[in-house]
Amino acid sequence: MAKRVAKQLSFRAVERATTAQRKADREARRRRGGRPKKPAGERGIPHAPRPVHSYRHPVHVTVRVAPGLPSLRHRKVWSTVRKVLVAAAGRFGQMFRIVEYSVQSNHVHLVVEAHDGRELSRGMQGFGIRLAKNLNLRLARTGKVFTDRYHAHALRSPTETLRALRYVRQNTHLHAWRENRPAAWTPDPCSTDHAPARAALPEAESFLLTRARAAAG
Repeated sequence: MAKRVAKQLSFRAVERATTAQRKADREARRRRGGRPKKPAGERGIPHAPRPVHSYRHPVHVTVRVAPGLPSLRHRKVWSTVRKVLVAAAGRFGQMFRIVEYSVQSNHVHLVVEAHDGRELSRGMQGFGIRLAKNLNLRLARTGKVFTDRYHAHALRSPTETLRALRYVRQNTHLHAWRENRPAAWTPDPCSTDHAPARAALPEAESFLLTRARAAAG
């Protein structure tokens, strides 16, 4: 029987990755991970830190509801929305106030005043929770009511504030005009263009909004 001869095995040399290469690999994996990105048209409000808010500046806020809900202007739904708006308007006293609003079929425009950024977030959160609970109860449903975070834009000058106030009050007519529908330029009962609706809300306290309301009439 032939004697077995030991044979030395050979392996390919393995090059060690440099620190830079390892870092580049981690970054590539991180970019590929997580949830897939939505198409540009479906992306909501970015989850970035909101800018610092000053009590001197009123804020134009827009809140959108989820698809599939009936129009917020429908008689059955509007009565619930109006009660929530009035109840939430002065709930936080001097810290947060809803001073103007316009309710459209799938979104709500608000003009609010807040003491600081924390009170703005707290007031909008309270309004959102109250509206979601009452709408779900009214419609005998469960689930999400809002599609995304609210959009907020601080009004920093008298001209900007007056334009925003007119935009909110006349929003229904502007939508009709843009869609080539007949627009009856009469006060919209689902907005503070309607005088009784304004009377149910707190008075403006900031200089900018007080001046704008006086100019708008």
